[in-house]
Amino acid sequence: MTEVARYIPEGATLVDARGTDAVIYSYTSRDGKTAAIGFHGDKKPKSDFHNTYFNEAHREKCINEFIDGRARRAEAVAQRRIDRSKPHDLKVGQIMFSSWGYDQTNIDYYEVVEVVGKNTVRIQSLTQKTDYDSAAMAGMCEPVPGVYEKGSKPMLKRVSAGNYIRLTSFSGASVWDGRPRHYSTYG
Repeated sequence: MTEVARYIPEGATLVDARGTDAVIYSYTSRDGKTAAIGFHGDKKPKSDFHNTYFNEAHREKCINEFIDGRARRAEAVAQRRIDRSKPHDLKVGQIMFSSWGYDQTNIDYYEVVEVVGKNTVRIQSLTQKTDYDSAAMAGMCEPVPGVYEKGSKPMLKRVSAGNYIRLTSFSGASVWDGRPRHYSTYG
């Protein structure tokens, strides 16, 4: 961690971060206050904290909380990797739905048309039956299985944990539970 060496006060002691990506130094400031500075991962040389404390016990408590937080984060990242590698259980004919929008609620339905691999499927956009109330600018909709939207083409998509499919930067699809969905329009 030589990149941060210039930020480490003279006489600072490296704290044992118990196998995390945290790097923490404790020291006594020039004016005699108990202090610490901490970094993690690729944030070098920007510190996560650089504080003074009421006493040694307070500093130790705050340092331990930071280390515990970094350990929990590492565990969560490892668990997400494991979850991502698990195969999905989607089947051909299964219907997915997506709810998205700003100032309105758009609903899109997709049908799994091919299982390509343990983490990949091909889906295609379905047409919908709608019940629209123009006064409320809203309604209910449900898919028409096997009837694809005119001009739609099958899309190859990766399946994440929980059978979730990321469609765009602002939408994703989950397994449809069979209930009609509420949608709204704007203007």
